[in-house]
Amino acid sequence: MFKEGSYLFIVRVLSAILGIVFSILITRTTDSVSAGFFFFVISAVTTVTPLGMLGLGHMALKKDFFLRDHTAYFLKALGFIALTALVLGLIITFLIYTYSDKLDYHGISVVVCFSILLIMVSGVLSEYLNFIFQSMRKAWLGTLTLVVLRQFLCIVFIYFFNFNNIESIIIFYGLVNCVIVIFSLVYILFDGKRKKAIDGSDFTVFSKSMWSFVGIHTLGTINGGLLPLFVGAILGTSSVAYFVIAHKVVSMVNFVIVPINRVFAPRFANAALHDSVSLLQSLASKAFITISSVSIPLLLSVFIYSNEILSVFGEGYVEQSSSVLKIMLLGQLINVLCGTVGWLLQMSGEEKSYFFISLIGLLVSLALGYFLSGILNVLAFAVAYSSSLIIVNLYSALVVWKKLKVNIFSFKWS
Repeated sequence: MFKEGSYLFIVRVLSAILGIVFSILITRTTDSVSAGFFFFVISAVTTVTPLGMLGLGHMALKKDFFLRDHTAYFLKALGFIALTALVLGLIITFLIYTYSDKLDYHGISVVVCFSILLIMVSGVLSEYLNFIFQSMRKAWLGTLTLVVLRQFLCIVFIYFFNFNNIESIIIFYGLVNCVIVIFSLVYILFDGKRKKAIDGSDFTVFSKSMWSFVGIHTLGTINGGLLPLFVGAILGTSSVAYFVIAHKVVSMVNFVIVPINRVFAPRFANAALHDSVSLLQSLASKAFITISSVSIPLLLSVFIYSNEILSVFGEGYVEQSSSVLKIMLLGQLINVLCGTVGWLLQMSGEEKSYFFISLIGLLVSLALGYFLSGILNVLAFAVAYSSSLIIVNLYSALVVWKKLKVNIFSFKWS
């Protein structure tokens, strides 16, 4: 499991670096309005991607349940997900096309709309295929293919073909997404032929107990995607660019948190299953020390060199994104210090508690962003982002202490 975690860590580091490089390419080859429109589209895609994952990854880790075959169920589920994604994609694409003028982006072509639809559907399918890679115990390979390879291809081709029109970039991005999804699907189908068939009754039990994870994953992803949409709808797409760039820089720390938690997650579940508070405490302490020792220096570096980092993205980003970034860093610091609470609750039978905590965080985030936007402009959404993270993490830490008797802030390595 630690070997898998190390692979995933390396791949996520590559993904984070390539993601930043890709964003730099977008902001430097286009103006803030065009870049903001692209990030607005990607945020719209983000809001529907939970349909693909459905919280299955967390459930698989908790139950140590892994698919060994991709036969009738896989194809049926894939078809259902693709159809639903297509319907939602059509609705969202139509709304983007209809209200593009209100987003400060005046008119988009039918070809671009079709490309946005492709990005929407392929994004949802990528989430589902990522779960399949996880179920095959090849999460690192899924991330490498679905994220890293996609970003790498986009960077190489956009740079060498000198794409400086955001519509051309969206069209190319849509095509690359489709190619990567098809490639992953072919690999999974071929690999699945060599696997042992799954017990249908096991999957029935699995699917019936996954709905809390579905809700948690959906709330978390939508929270990340809705704030940029709110920024665009209220303040215009140029503000989206300034907000998203700050968010991307702050979120770099997640490449540390996620792989570490994925390594510890099955162990959390096993300790909770055997009702071993001492083992759960020991694991939580180790996870806290590991995450904090790596993430806090990273966050401190981002704070100190924030202007230098933002200047890489182009003119205007230091002035417009610096304060947004620093406010977000406060929320991310709390997220780092409480980095295991969400996983602890989900792996220990308290996923319903975490669902309601996440719901509170989402409502707080959207309400603060909406009501403060008239006073603070884009800073309102930075406040909303940090407030949501602080409330969710501290409330979760309290629930972990009360229900699991675990102090996540312990420095005992035992």
